[in-house]
Amino acid sequence: MLPNWPDKRVVAWEHLLKARAIENQAVVFGLTE
Repeated sequence: MLPNWPDKRVVAWEHLLKARAIENQAVVFGLTE
C-alpha cells in the first residue's frame, strides 16, 4: 500500500495497516516513501 499521509499521521496509518492485515489474515507491506 502506498500512503499519501502527512508525517504526523504515520502512526495512525501503521495501526490501520496492521488492522487490515489482521482482518484479511494476510501479510501487508507498506511503503512510506
